[in-house]
Amino acid sequence: LRACLLKTEELFGRKPIIYTSKSKWEQLVGLAGWESEYDLWVAQADATENRLLVQNASNPTWDKDSRTLYHFSFEPRDLDQARNNYDLHENRVDGQGHRLIYTGVAVTAAPIQALPQGKLAFIKDRQHMVVIDRISGNVVGGLPNVEFDTDNKPDGFRFSPIGNRVAYVTNGEIWLANADGSAALKLADRAAGIWNVAWSP
Repeated sequence: LRACLLKTEELFGRKPIIYTSKSKWEQLVGLAGWESEYDLWVAQADATENRLLVQNASNPTWDKDSRTLYHFSFEPRDLDQARNNYDLHENRVDGQGHRLIYTGVAVTAAPIQALPQGKLAFIKDRQHMVVIDRISGNVVGGLPNVEFDTDNKPDGFRFSPIGNRVAYVTNGEIWLANADGSAALKLADRAAGIWNVAWSP
């Protein structure tokens, strides 16, 4: 894919846009290290009114209001430093607002998750998930005793819709716990191919 993108840019003199689903990207590419070189575009559901929202973005995630996107960005494009120097940003999709929320993230393929009460969850250093307050940027929770292995496989997590419980994958095992990590219960033993979880609506 990288070679195809570079060849397309060479032939046409313009950087191409990648359209794909998040699940397909994680399945086929994952954390490539160069994905933030491509820009984040927003469109209506019918693909009209395409517009550039932000450059050099990765891991875009919608807020529940459908008007706000959270994403990681790195600038300048120094891949030797990028592993530990991404920042978490908030962008209004109408282009009327942008805000830096958190700095110093080692970006992973694991998604950002918008939680109730103005909180955001993400894997900060490729190993530990944190929950921050969206306004202050202060860490207010997480799973400090759970180690995710996002360097070798895309371990992930997902909070329940009301935010009171969290399911997560570590070492190929699926666990369920209270939002603060207490009362952890293993739901599935280690198995190849388990890398993320999702809640039913």
